[in-house]
Amino acid sequence: AREPIDKAPDFGPWLKDQRSARGFSQQELARRIGVSPSLLSRVESGSKSLAPEVLEQLARVIGCDEDKLFVRSGQLSEKWLRLVRRDPEGFLDWARRRAEV
Repeated sequence: AREPIDKAPDFGPWLKDQRSARGFSQQELARRIGVSPSLLSRVESGSKSLAPEVLEQLARVIGCDEDKLFVRSGQLSEKWLRLVRRDPEGFLDWARRRAEV
């Protein structure tokens, strides 16, 4: 089941929960995704975001669907951006109908 938009956790706290659930320390996860522990700490606190290539690696490391991870982080992968750019009005119509549900 989907969480309502106003109930979904921000990316930073969600990432911290995912990291903890998998038994990774900040240092270990940072090493595995190729960032500094201080950057990961700032991402978890909500003051920084991760670059697309780091999100791709993060999805592999934590076993999360890459597209879902990008959206949860507030970004779209290049693949989805191309689709949205192809028909922005159609995408917005679809999104607005979904938001009314």
